Amino acid sequence: MSNLAKQILKILEAQGNEMASVMFVLDQLEKAETQFSMAEFDETVDQLRRDGVVRVTNSSDPRNNWQLQRR
Repeated sequence: MSNLAKQILKILEAQGNEMASVMFVLDQLEKAETQFSMAEFDETVDQLRRDGVVRVTNSSDPRNNWQLQRR
Protein backbone atom coordinates (compact mmCIF):
# COMPACT_ATOMS: atom_id res chain seq x y z
CA MET A 1 0.00 0.00 0.00
CA SER A 2 1.40 3.38 -0.97
CA ASN A 3 2.14 6.17 1.49
CA LEU A 4 -0.66 8.20 -0.08
CA ALA A 5 -3.15 5.37 0.48
CA LYS A 6 -2.05 5.06 4.11
CA GLN A 7 -2.48 8.82 4.62
CA ILE A 8 -5.96 8.79 3.06
CA LEU A 9 -7.03 5.88 5.27
CA LYS A 10 -5.63 7.63 8.35
CA ILE A 11 -7.69 10.73 7.55
CA LEU A 12 -10.84 8.67 6.97
CA GLU A 13 -10.31 6.65 10.15
CA ALA A 14 -10.18 9.91 12.12
CA GLN A 15 -13.62 10.72 10.68
CA GLY A 16 -15.10 7.50 12.09
CA ASN A 17 -18.33 6.57 10.30
CA GLU A 18 -18.75 10.07 8.88
CA MET A 19 -18.36 10.80 5.20
CA ALA A 20 -15.48 13.08 4.24
CA SER A 21 -15.50 15.28 1.17
CA VAL A 22 -12.62 14.95 -1.25
CA MET A 23 -11.81 18.60 -0.64
CA PHE A 24 -11.45 17.90 3.11
CA VAL A 25 -9.17 14.93 2.42
CA LEU A 26 -7.05 16.96 -0.02
CA ASP A 27 -6.79 19.78 2.53
CA GLN A 28 -5.64 17.35 5.22
CA LEU A 29 -3.06 15.82 2.87
CA GLU A 30 -1.70 19.28 2.07
CA LYS A 31 -1.51 20.16 5.78
CA ALA A 32 0.50 16.97 6.32
CA GLU A 33 2.75 18.10 3.44
CA THR A 34 2.14 14.85 1.57
CA GLN A 35 3.56 15.02 -1.95
CA PHE A 36 1.26 13.66 -4.68
CA SER A 37 -0.26 14.49 -8.05
CA MET A 38 -4.00 14.62 -8.66
CA ALA A 39 -3.65 11.67 -11.05
CA GLU A 40 -1.98 9.68 -8.27
CA PHE A 41 -4.76 10.70 -5.86
CA ASP A 42 -7.46 9.57 -8.32
CA GLU A 43 -5.70 6.25 -8.95
CA THR A 44 -5.21 5.66 -5.22
CA VAL A 45 -8.84 6.39 -4.34
CA ASP A 46 -9.99 4.15 -7.20
CA GLN A 47 -7.73 1.32 -6.02
CA LEU A 48 -8.96 1.69 -2.42
CA ARG A 49 -12.54 1.56 -3.72
CA ARG A 50 -11.87 -1.56 -5.81
CA ASP A 51 -10.18 -3.20 -2.81
CA GLY A 52 -13.33 -2.55 -0.77
CA VAL A 53 -11.52 -0.43 1.80
CA VAL A 54 -13.18 2.88 0.93
CA ARG A 55 -16.71 3.72 -0.14
CA VAL A 56 -17.07 6.53 -2.69
CA THR A 57 -20.43 8.23 -3.15
CA ASN A 58 -21.18 10.54 -6.06
CA SER A 59 -18.38 8.81 -7.98
CA SER A 60 -20.00 9.65 -11.32
CA ASP A 61 -19.87 13.36 -10.41
CA PRO A 62 -16.77 15.53 -10.76
CA ARG A 63 -14.11 14.70 -8.18
CA ASN A 64 -14.93 17.77 -6.05
CA ASN A 65 -18.36 16.26 -5.25
CA TRP A 66 -17.07 12.86 -4.15
CA GLN A 67 -17.68 11.74 -0.58
CA LEU A 68 -15.34 9.16 0.95
CA GLN A 69 -15.91 6.80 3.85
CA ARG A 70 -13.72 4.11 5.41
CA ARG A 71 -15.41 0.70 5.31
